[in-house]
Amino acid sequence: MGAIRLIQKPQNGQITFTVPDDMRDETIVIEFHPVREDTSMSLADLTNEFFSKLERKKIDFDESDFNVYEQ
Repeated sequence: MGAIRLIQKPQNGQITFTVPDDMRDETIVIEFHPVREDTSMSLADLTNEFFSKLERKKIDFDESDFNVYEQ
């Protein structure tokens, strides 16, 4: 399942949410920030953007060159 964005105003300083059934056993990252900062990207979005800009280079090497037992 993809990301779910929850925008909720705390009541008495608490936010309560129900995890969807297909995410009950998944790791969930929760980021808190005021609405006025909402224009900034989340950490996950920044990470995806960073890695998408990196060049994908295929590293081609012969494993036997690194076999210390046969040298």
